Amino acid sequence: MSVFSYSIRTIFRRPIILLVFGIIMLAACLINYYNPIYSVIYGFGGMGISEMLNSVVPFLNLVTGLIDTPLKLIEILIAGAAIITVLSLLIAIGFAGIFNVIKNIIEGKPKHAGEFSEGLKKYYSRMFSITFRVLLMAVLLFMFLMVVCVPASILTRAYLTTRPDLMFLAVIVDIITVFTLFFAVMFFCIYILFWYPAAVTGDRKWFSLGKRTADAAFWNVLGKVFLSGIVFSVYQLVLLYADNHLTAVGTSALSILLLLVTWAVNTLFVSFLATYIFTTFKSIQMKSQNSI
Repeated sequence: MSVFSYSIRTIFRRPIILLVFGIIMLAACLINYYNPIYSVIYGFGGMGISEMLNSVVPFLNLVTGLIDTPLKLIEILIAGAAIITVLSLLIAIGFAGIFNVIKNIIEGKPKHAGEFSEGLKKYYSRMFSITFRVLLMAVLLFMFLMVVCVPASILTRAYLTTRPDLMFLAVIVDIITVFTLFFAVMFFCIYILFWYPAAVTGDRKWFSLGKRTADAAFWNVLGKVFLSGIVFSVYQLVLLYADNHLTAVGTSALSILLLLVTWAVNTLFVSFLATYIFTTFKSIQMKSQNSI
Protein backbone atom coordinates (compact mmCIF):
# COMPACT_ATOMS: atom_id res chain seq x y z
CA MET A 1 0.00 0.00 0.00
CA SER A 2 1.35 3.46 -0.95
CA VAL A 3 2.07 6.12 1.66
CA PHE A 4 -0.74 8.23 0.20
CA SER A 5 -3.35 5.47 0.45
CA TYR A 6 -2.19 4.41 3.90
CA SER A 7 -2.45 8.00 5.15
CA ILE A 8 -6.06 8.29 3.97
CA ARG A 9 -6.91 4.92 5.50
CA THR A 10 -5.33 5.98 8.79
CA ILE A 11 -7.64 9.00 9.10
CA PHE A 12 -10.78 6.90 8.90
CA ARG A 13 -9.44 4.17 11.18
CA ARG A 14 -9.38 6.72 14.01
CA PRO A 15 -12.24 9.27 13.73
CA ILE A 16 -10.72 11.11 16.67
CA ILE A 17 -8.09 12.45 14.24
CA LEU A 18 -10.80 14.33 12.33
CA LEU A 19 -12.45 15.38 15.59
CA VAL A 20 -9.33 16.95 17.11
CA PHE A 21 -8.16 18.67 13.95
CA GLY A 22 -11.77 19.70 13.32
CA ILE A 23 -11.81 21.59 16.63
CA ILE A 24 -8.46 23.23 15.87
CA MET A 25 -9.50 24.24 12.34
CA LEU A 26 -12.90 25.50 13.53
CA ALA A 27 -11.13 27.90 15.87
CA ALA A 28 -8.82 28.97 13.03
CA CYS A 29 -11.75 29.47 10.62
CA LEU A 30 -13.69 31.56 13.16
CA ILE A 31 -10.62 33.75 13.74
CA ASN A 32 -10.24 34.20 9.98
CA TYR A 33 -13.96 34.92 9.59
CA TYR A 34 -13.83 37.89 11.96
CA ASN A 35 -10.29 38.97 11.05
CA PRO A 36 -10.04 42.04 8.74
CA ILE A 37 -6.63 40.84 7.53
CA TYR A 38 -8.52 38.20 5.55
CA SER A 39 -9.88 40.92 3.25
CA VAL A 40 -6.51 42.66 3.11
CA ILE A 41 -4.90 39.47 1.79
CA TYR A 42 -7.50 39.28 -0.93
CA GLY A 43 -6.75 42.89 -1.80
CA PHE A 44 -3.18 41.94 -2.71
CA GLY A 45 -4.60 39.71 -5.42
CA GLY A 46 -5.95 42.78 -7.21
CA MET A 47 -2.60 44.56 -7.19
CA GLY A 48 -0.25 44.74 -10.11
CA ILE A 49 3.38 43.73 -9.75
CA SER A 50 4.51 47.30 -9.23
CA GLU A 51 1.90 48.02 -6.53
CA MET A 52 2.67 44.77 -4.70
CA LEU A 53 6.40 45.42 -4.64
CA ASN A 54 5.84 49.03 -3.61
CA SER A 55 3.97 47.82 -0.54
CA VAL A 56 6.97 45.97 0.95
CA VAL A 57 9.01 48.98 2.04
CA PRO A 58 6.00 50.97 3.40
CA PHE A 59 4.98 47.90 5.39
CA LEU A 60 8.42 47.65 6.97
CA ASN A 61 8.35 51.39 7.68
CA LEU A 62 4.98 50.93 9.39
CA VAL A 63 6.34 48.12 11.57
CA THR A 64 9.49 50.00 12.53
CA GLY A 65 7.41 53.12 13.15
CA LEU A 66 5.54 51.29 15.90
CA ILE A 67 8.82 50.79 17.75
CA ASP A 68 9.64 54.43 18.43
CA THR A 69 11.04 53.94 21.95
CA PRO A 70 12.84 51.13 23.81
CA LEU A 71 9.83 50.87 26.15
CA LYS A 72 7.52 50.31 23.17
CA LEU A 73 9.81 47.59 21.88
CA ILE A 74 9.74 45.85 25.27
CA GLU A 75 5.93 46.07 25.37
CA ILE A 76 5.63 44.55 21.89
CA LEU A 77 8.07 41.74 22.74
CA ILE A 78 6.21 40.92 25.97
CA ALA A 79 2.83 40.93 24.19
CA GLY A 80 4.18 38.79 21.36
CA ALA A 81 5.74 36.30 23.77
CA ALA A 82 2.47 36.09 25.72
CA ILE A 83 0.43 35.42 22.56
CA ILE A 84 2.87 32.76 21.36
CA THR A 85 2.87 31.12 24.81
CA VAL A 86 -0.93 30.94 25.02
CA LEU A 87 -1.20 29.57 21.47
CA SER A 88 1.49 26.99 22.20
CA LEU A 89 -0.24 25.85 25.38
CA LEU A 90 -3.54 25.35 23.54
CA ILE A 91 -2.11 23.75 20.39
CA ALA A 92 0.04 21.37 22.43
CA ILE A 93 -3.10 19.84 23.96
CA GLY A 94 -4.38 18.68 20.59
CA PHE A 95 -0.99 17.76 19.15
CA ALA A 96 0.19 15.68 22.12
CA GLY A 97 -2.91 13.51 22.16
CA ILE A 98 -3.56 13.09 18.46
CA PHE A 99 0.07 12.49 17.46
CA ASN A 100 0.17 9.64 19.97
CA VAL A 101 -2.91 8.14 18.29
CA ILE A 102 -1.31 8.44 14.84
CA LYS A 103 1.96 6.95 16.09
CA ASN A 104 0.15 3.94 17.56
CA ILE A 105 -1.63 3.26 14.26
CA ILE A 106 1.56 3.48 12.19
CA GLU A 107 3.44 1.24 14.63
CA GLY A 108 0.65 -1.35 14.37
CA LYS A 109 -0.44 -1.12 17.99
CA PRO A 110 -4.05 -2.17 18.71
CA LYS A 111 -6.60 0.50 19.49
CA HIS A 112 -7.18 0.98 23.20
CA ALA A 113 -9.04 3.36 25.46
CA GLY A 114 -7.18 6.41 26.67
CA GLU A 115 -4.82 6.84 23.71
CA PHE A 116 -5.40 10.58 23.62
CA SER A 117 -4.92 11.14 27.37
CA GLU A 118 -1.88 8.87 27.25
CA GLY A 119 -0.35 11.18 24.66
CA LEU A 120 -1.07 14.22 26.83
CA LYS A 121 0.85 12.68 29.72
CA LYS A 122 3.80 11.56 27.60
CA TYR A 123 4.21 14.35 25.04
CA TYR A 124 2.53 17.55 26.21
CA SER A 125 5.72 19.23 27.42
CA ARG A 126 7.49 18.26 24.20
CA MET A 127 4.67 19.60 22.03
CA PHE A 128 4.56 22.86 23.96
CA SER A 129 8.32 23.34 23.73
CA ILE A 130 8.42 22.58 20.00
CA THR A 131 5.31 24.60 19.11
CA PHE A 132 6.57 27.64 21.03
CA ARG A 133 9.84 27.56 19.12
CA VAL A 134 8.07 26.90 15.81
CA LEU A 135 5.79 29.93 16.22
CA LEU A 136 8.71 32.11 17.29
CA MET A 137 10.81 30.98 14.32
CA ALA A 138 7.86 31.54 11.98
CA VAL A 139 7.65 35.18 13.10
CA LEU A 140 11.40 35.62 12.67
CA LEU A 141 11.28 33.94 9.25
CA PHE A 142 8.50 36.29 8.13
CA MET A 143 10.57 39.31 9.19
CA PHE A 144 13.62 37.89 7.40
CA LEU A 145 11.66 37.31 4.18
CA MET A 146 10.31 40.85 4.25
CA VAL A 147 13.85 42.24 4.57
CA VAL A 148 15.07 39.97 1.76
CA CYS A 149 12.40 41.45 -0.52
CA VAL A 150 13.58 45.05 -0.02
CA PRO A 151 16.37 45.12 -2.69
CA ALA A 152 14.11 43.47 -5.27
CA SER A 153 11.30 45.86 -4.35
CA ILE A 154 13.45 48.96 -4.79
CA LEU A 155 15.10 47.84 -8.03
CA THR A 156 11.90 46.57 -9.63
CA ARG A 157 10.03 49.73 -8.70
CA ALA A 158 12.82 51.84 -10.19
CA TYR A 159 12.83 49.76 -13.40
CA LEU A 160 9.03 49.94 -13.81
CA THR A 161 8.87 53.68 -13.17
CA THR A 162 11.93 55.77 -14.02
CA ARG A 163 14.95 53.53 -14.74
CA PRO A 164 14.36 51.10 -17.63
CA ASP A 165 18.15 50.66 -17.90
CA LEU A 166 18.00 48.63 -14.65
CA MET A 167 16.00 45.83 -16.27
CA PHE A 168 18.81 43.26 -16.33
CA LEU A 169 19.88 43.94 -12.74
CA ALA A 170 16.27 43.93 -11.55
CA VAL A 171 15.59 40.56 -13.22
CA ILE A 172 18.71 38.99 -11.68
CA VAL A 173 17.90 40.28 -8.19
CA ASP A 174 14.25 39.19 -8.54
CA ILE A 175 15.30 35.66 -9.55
CA ILE A 176 17.72 35.42 -6.61
CA THR A 177 15.01 36.72 -4.27
CA VAL A 178 12.43 34.20 -5.51
CA PHE A 179 14.85 31.29 -5.06
CA THR A 180 15.79 32.55 -1.59
CA LEU A 181 12.15 32.83 -0.55
CA PHE A 182 11.29 29.42 -2.00
CA PHE A 183 14.08 27.45 -0.36
CA ALA A 184 13.81 29.33 2.94
CA VAL A 185 10.11 28.46 3.19
CA MET A 186 10.59 24.87 1.98
CA PHE A 187 13.49 24.12 4.34
CA PHE A 188 11.52 25.62 7.22
CA CYS A 189 8.34 23.66 6.43
CA ILE A 190 10.04 20.31 5.86
CA TYR A 191 12.24 20.36 8.95
CA ILE A 192 9.41 21.67 11.13
CA LEU A 193 6.97 19.02 9.85
CA PHE A 194 9.46 16.22 10.56
CA TRP A 195 10.30 17.65 13.97
CA TYR A 196 6.93 16.54 15.39
CA PRO A 197 7.05 12.82 14.49
CA ALA A 198 10.65 12.73 15.70
CA ALA A 199 9.49 14.10 19.06
CA VAL A 200 7.01 11.26 19.63
CA THR A 201 9.30 8.48 18.38
CA GLY A 202 12.70 9.58 19.70
CA ASP A 203 13.91 10.06 23.27
CA ARG A 204 16.11 13.10 22.67
CA LYS A 205 17.61 15.36 20.00
CA TRP A 206 14.27 15.43 18.22
CA PHE A 207 15.18 18.13 15.72
CA SER A 208 18.36 16.32 14.69
CA LEU A 209 16.41 13.08 14.25
CA GLY A 210 13.78 14.82 12.15
CA LYS A 211 16.39 16.58 10.05
CA ARG A 212 18.33 13.37 9.37
CA THR A 213 15.14 11.59 8.35
CA ALA A 214 14.06 14.43 6.05
CA ASP A 215 17.55 14.67 4.51
CA ALA A 216 17.44 10.95 3.62
CA ALA A 217 14.74 11.67 1.04
CA PHE A 218 14.85 15.46 0.88
CA TRP A 219 14.07 16.12 -2.78
CA ASN A 220 11.22 13.62 -2.81
CA VAL A 221 9.74 15.23 0.30
CA LEU A 222 10.37 18.71 -1.11
CA GLY A 223 8.34 17.98 -4.24
CA LYS A 224 5.39 16.58 -2.26
CA VAL A 225 5.38 19.39 0.30
CA PHE A 226 5.60 21.98 -2.49
CA LEU A 227 2.73 20.36 -4.39
CA SER A 228 0.62 20.24 -1.23
CA GLY A 229 1.39 23.90 -0.59
CA ILE A 230 0.36 24.86 -4.13
CA VAL A 231 -2.93 22.97 -3.90
CA PHE A 232 -3.73 24.45 -0.50
CA SER A 233 -2.77 28.00 -1.58
CA VAL A 234 -4.90 27.85 -4.74
CA TYR A 235 -7.82 26.54 -2.72
CA GLN A 236 -7.44 29.32 -0.16
CA LEU A 237 -7.30 31.98 -2.90
CA VAL A 238 -10.51 30.62 -4.40
CA LEU A 239 -12.16 30.81 -0.99
CA LEU A 240 -10.89 34.36 -0.48
CA TYR A 241 -12.32 35.36 -3.85
CA ALA A 242 -15.68 33.73 -3.10
CA ASP A 243 -15.85 35.17 0.41
CA ASN A 244 -15.07 38.68 -0.83
CA HIS A 245 -17.82 38.58 -3.45
CA LEU A 246 -20.40 37.01 -1.12
CA THR A 247 -19.67 39.68 1.47
CA ALA A 248 -20.03 42.40 -1.17
CA VAL A 249 -23.54 41.29 -2.15
CA GLY A 250 -24.55 40.79 1.47
CA THR A 251 -25.45 37.10 1.34
CA SER A 252 -24.74 36.20 4.96
CA ALA A 253 -26.28 32.73 4.65
CA LEU A 254 -23.93 31.81 1.80
CA SER A 255 -21.01 33.28 3.74
CA ILE A 256 -21.78 30.97 6.66
CA LEU A 257 -22.10 28.03 4.27
CA LEU A 258 -18.71 28.94 2.79
CA LEU A 259 -17.28 29.05 6.32
CA LEU A 260 -18.55 25.53 6.97
CA VAL A 261 -17.14 24.27 3.66
CA THR A 262 -13.80 25.90 4.46
CA TRP A 263 -13.78 24.29 7.90
CA ALA A 264 -14.58 20.82 6.51
CA VAL A 265 -11.99 20.92 3.73
CA ASN A 266 -9.28 22.43 5.95
CA THR A 267 -9.95 19.71 8.54
CA LEU A 268 -9.54 16.98 5.92
CA PHE A 269 -6.40 18.60 4.51
CA VAL A 270 -4.66 19.08 7.86
CA SER A 271 -5.67 15.60 9.05
CA PHE A 272 -4.25 14.06 5.88
CA LEU A 273 -1.07 16.17 6.08
CA ALA A 274 -0.41 15.08 9.68
CA THR A 275 -0.90 11.38 8.96
CA TYR A 276 1.04 11.64 5.70
CA ILE A 277 4.06 13.23 7.42
CA PHE A 278 4.06 10.57 10.15
CA THR A 279 3.70 7.78 7.59
CA THR A 280 6.45 9.23 5.41
CA PHE A 281 8.69 9.63 8.45
CA LYS A 282 8.21 5.97 9.37
CA SER A 283 8.70 4.83 5.76
CA ILE A 284 11.98 6.74 5.37
CA GLN A 285 13.29 5.36 8.65
CA MET A 286 12.46 1.80 7.66
CA LYS A 287 14.20 2.20 4.27
CA SER A 288 17.26 3.68 5.96
CA GLN A 289 17.45 0.76 8.40
CA ASN A 290 17.05 -1.82 5.63
CA SER A 291 19.84 -0.23 3.60
CA ILE A 292 22.33 -0.57 6.46
